[in-house]
Amino acid sequence: MPYADLNGLRLYYEVSGAGPPVVFAHGAGGNHLSWWQQVPEFAESYQVITFDHRGFGLTQCRAAAPAPADLIADLLGLLDWLEIERAALIGQSMGGVTVAGLATEYPERVAALVLSASSSGFRPAGNVPSPSQLYAGLNLKNAGPDSGNMPIARSDLAATPEFQASYPARWFLLNQISALNSVAFPDLLPGLGSFQIEPDAIVKSGIPTLVLTGSHDVLVPPVLARGIAKRISGATYAEIPGAGHSAYFEQPAAFNRTVLKFLEAAVF
Repeated sequence: MPYADLNGLRLYYEVSGAGPPVVFAHGAGGNHLSWWQQVPEFAESYQVITFDHRGFGLTQCRAAAPAPADLIADLLGLLDWLEIERAALIGQSMGGVTVAGLATEYPERVAALVLSASSSGFRPAGNVPSPSQLYAGLNLKNAGPDSGNMPIARSDLAATPEFQASYPARWFLLNQISALNSVAFPDLLPGLGSFQIEPDAIVKSGIPTLVLTGSHDVLVPPVLARGIAKRISGATYAEIPGAGHSAYFEQPAAFNRTVLKFLEAAVF
């Protein structure tokens, strides 16, 4: 199994295909296996890199929850380990913090940026409802006063009720992939929620950026995702019809088509 020895841990990763490098960063409910519906298709045109964040999947770490700085440093270390100078980065939910943070601190290493169902540490622009309004009626607990009221999500909100009812086998698989994460971090979301970054470096460097979410995502709803896209001047916004928080898993054909079209237009 391929591991990168970096930052005091052994980080698990996989490489598929050949071409310009594209890195997928999973969310808090996933790991490298989450991208099983993306890797074969993207690998036809790109070198695809998937990995396990520290404490997830096959990457072990200390008991403490990884801080955003750890996630960013690990991704940078992986790029160095693989001798990749520039790559397109795709981050889902928590993974959006990883890739957006790297793009902010090391914009010269990022050829294109995709933020999927993730606020990524940005505060939205425009008339976006408050967190209490966004999550009213969802029976969610807040992650703490310093978290920007980031909600502690129920696992059943990872996909729409329609997906769960119509595709029980795939819903089962989504949960089984998540269950392979052996360590639970109750303090993870407060740390992620308190992470704030400015998009200035991304905008100044002209990094092509795509912000997308599912039309039925209750955790990063379209009104919030559009506010993030507005916050990053020049970013493209896209919505996956009928999808919830896991558009990449629920509507893989639409997700893949949207992201591949974006990457084709990005010069790297």
